[in-house]
Amino acid sequence: MIWSAGFVSLCAFLSVSLIAGLALVLVFGRDREMVQRIADLKDPRDAALRGRFYQSRRSAQVTVSSSLARIGSRLLPGSASAHSRLIERFMHAGIYSPAGPSIYSSVRLVVGIGFPIAALLAGFAGLFDQTTALGSGAMCGLLGILGSGIWLRRRVIERQRQLRRSLPDFLDLMGTCLQAGQSSEAALARGTEDLQAAHRGLAVELRIVQREMALGATPARALRNFADRSGLDVVRQMATLVDQSQRMGANMTESMRIHAETLRTQRQQQAETVAQKASVKVLLPTLLFIFPPVMVILVGPAAI
Repeated sequence: MIWSAGFVSLCAFLSVSLIAGLALVLVFGRDREMVQRIADLKDPRDAALRGRFYQSRRSAQVTVSSSLARIGSRLLPGSASAHSRLIERFMHAGIYSPAGPSIYSSVRLVVGIGFPIAALLAGFAGLFDQTTALGSGAMCGLLGILGSGIWLRRRVIERQRQLRRSLPDFLDLMGTCLQAGQSSEAALARGTEDLQAAHRGLAVELRIVQREMALGATPARALRNFADRSGLDVVRQMATLVDQSQRMGANMTESMRIHAETLRTQRQQQAETVAQKASVKVLLPTLLFIFPPVMVILVGPAAI
């Protein structure tokens, strides 16, 4: 396939622009809310104008989301098992919106069809040849479809990693509160409040657990629902631990302390496993990119 100079320049421009935009968001995006809050305190009129702007933008986002949801509702998997698996993946990713799978299917359709159509139109306009247009459009559409699946899978993995890392701290707080004489509901509320700043994702899930318990669910049943939403076996083990402690009248404080130590040991073992794999992963780049230049630098002058 012969790539035209204009298409290569366009790809380079888009890549550099994307990298620069991500860098600007990472550098300046964190302090945006603080700067806007200070500006609102200085001049309330600007705050009112900004509030109307955000309200109009939010309404536009709601309109686009509803449109994508209506389109994607017809693209969802036909079988009940595939549909339930997609909903389960979104639950594991922390996306509880009913319109999430529909919007996801719509985005995959737009990306998979929009890029090839745009490339073909650019080819018809004479920006580059038809072969390049067909190949680049198909490649971009395939990358867009695969990229959406990779994004969802990475979000599930990252959320589970954060929950797994924060569970030992929660168990320690629960054990301390129970040892101080608080009930399980009061200990759960206090642990959720204390974990709000350090582990926001776990605090959100614990609030859902509190609401289920307020509606009449037992602590073990609410924790099992939490395990189903997160897809973590450690949460299911914690639910079993709470259930057995309540049934047999065992000391829940000691059980939670032992379970927290077990989770920390497992986390340390996983870190050691990743560290041991690092040496094997570094071997291939060393042989391909580092060793040949070193050999040229050392042996080249002697050979000359």
